[in-house]
Amino acid sequence: MYANFSRRDSMDDEACLSECGTCGAEFEGDYCPQCNKPTCKLIGEDGNVFLIIGRVQSALRRAGQRENADKFLEDATNSHSYDEVLQLAMKYVEIE
Repeated sequence: MYANFSRRDSMDDEACLSECGTCGAEFEGDYCPQCNKPTCKLIGEDGNVFLIIGRVQSALRRAGQRENADKFLEDATNSHSYDEVLQLAMKYVEIE
C-alpha cells in the first residue's frame, strides 16, 4: 500500500487554523500573534493540577516566554484551589 502524505489541498489549510479564545483572531501554529499567547492542549488530558502547571509552563517556554513561565509557576504554586490554577492558566495560554 502506498500513501502520499506530501499532498496538501485547501481542506488541509483550513484545518490548520485555530481561533484564539481571547482575541478571536485566526492563526496557524503554536501561539496567537495578536495576543502573544501560546496554545496548550489541556482538553481531554489528565486533570492533575501538577500536570496542568507543567504543561502550561512548557508551552510558555517553547514560545520563548521564560519570564512568563517562571511567573506562572510562582502564581500557580501560591494559588489556593484547582479552579484558581485553571483561571490563571487561561490568562497565560490559549487552552485547546
